[in-house]
Amino acid sequence: MNVPVSKENFFRTLLKSCKSILLNHHKKKMLVFSMIGLFIISLVLLTYFPLFSAQGRTIDDDDYLINHLDIKNPNLSSFGRIFIEIRKTSNFKGYYQPLTIISLMIDSSLGGNSNHLLPYTITNIALHIANVLLLFTLLYLIFQNIYTSALISFIFSVHPIFLEIIAGVSGRKTLLGSLFALFSILFYIGYEKNKNVKFYFLSLITFILCLL
Repeated sequence: MNVPVSKENFFRTLLKSCKSILLNHHKKKMLVFSMIGLFIISLVLLTYFPLFSAQGRTIDDDDYLINHLDIKNPNLSSFGRIFIEIRKTSNFKGYYQPLTIISLMIDSSLGGNSNHLLPYTITNIALHIANVLLLFTLLYLIFQNIYTSALISFIFSVHPIFLEIIAGVSGRKTLLGSLFALFSILFYIGYEKNKNVKFYFLSLITFILCLL
């Protein structure tokens, strides 16, 4: 004997089914995102693994590791001074890059020097990984296609043009600039989508950091 189903029960069942499908789809998408993220990290580490034991320097590295006294001998008093030296910097005339100098000073305080490049290398590779993950996120927001975004990000992560930037201490400014630029774009997209002024200010702040 068939039991009649009320219209209310029918729509309730239909709503539960839709919620279940959407939840499963969201979980599947998050799983794919996580797998792509782990693959990007693994791909970068595998590609640049020889750098962990490399001791070669690029043409501009000596200006940072040997000639720049604040990086060579970091101390707390230098941090504030580096930010206010705008028109006349201590070592790079007309070249204002406080975030780069401070990040290299931190690496030096962790044991990095001209004969021990590992701390600088680890930071550069970590920044590159972060940039690739941010690029993947940005591409997905633009194309709305996870596989196209992943493919472009995979190529970006291992492209030879980045070898000197990642291997050299002087490439830190490019990696930091890229990091904050990508954050700024993503925050601005968040502002355009949600009209939340918080994202606008975050976009502005990261844009300013990108210039430092």
